[in-house]
Amino acid sequence: MLGQLSHIKRTVCTLSPVRSVTDSVWSHRTVLAWRECSSVFNIPECISLHMRPQNEWFKPEQLRRYYFAYEVIVLAIVLAVVGILAITGILTEMQPWVLLGGGAVLVVVFGYLTWWIPAFYRTADYRFTDDEIEYRRGVFFQQKTTVPYSRVTNVGVSQGPIQRLVNVGSVGVHTAGYGGQAGAELTIGGLSDFEDIKDQILAEVRGRPAKATEGDDFVDTVSIPSTPDDESSEMLGELRRIRELLEQGRTT
Repeated sequence: MLGQLSHIKRTVCTLSPVRSVTDSVWSHRTVLAWRECSSVFNIPECISLHMRPQNEWFKPEQLRRYYFAYEVIVLAIVLAVVGILAITGILTEMQPWVLLGGGAVLVVVFGYLTWWIPAFYRTADYRFTDDEIEYRRGVFFQQKTTVPYSRVTNVGVSQGPIQRLVNVGSVGVHTAGYGGQAGAELTIGGLSDFEDIKDQILAEVRGRPAKATEGDDFVDTVSIPSTPDDESSEMLGELRRIRELLEQGRTT
């Protein structure tokens, strides 16, 4: 068995010559090949490819770290502004009640953010099912977003300056005609393995039949070939319209 697994691993590596098994980014062909091997030899996919397990909720592990980094940066900017006001003497010229009120607002805002970040993290979960991506969250009001794989048109990754600072990224899942949004229908953030998440979603999306939308219903896009009778009827209709136009021209 060990010899067979080693051969499988070497075979999978040859499918993506630019990347190795230890790389964090996997090509779609590698994912499919490893998935087929995993099903044959009963190897869990989440272990073999560092993929997220199917039908199990998982948390964005780095979300708290990312949000706290934002909070620290904003707090540093506020303190820098306060320091500049103090140095220039503007702060000493303000009324005491203004200083007390401003200080109280800052304490309340940053205290609330410090409480809200871990509270939101406890409610944020993602799940990859056999047919769709699910996202639930909400501290005061629970929300749930569902995106079927058959609706996905594009999957992209992004990583801003603060995200690079804490080594996290976001995966944007775009759909066509679903949810009425111009941007990403769903954003999976707060993850260090965002490239793996993107490849896992693409592996599920590719090979599925595309679906169009009509309102909130699913409508399969099926191309119906035209028959000779249909083409003849269209030609006769065009000829009748041309004859009518010619007759109108003669009468005028």
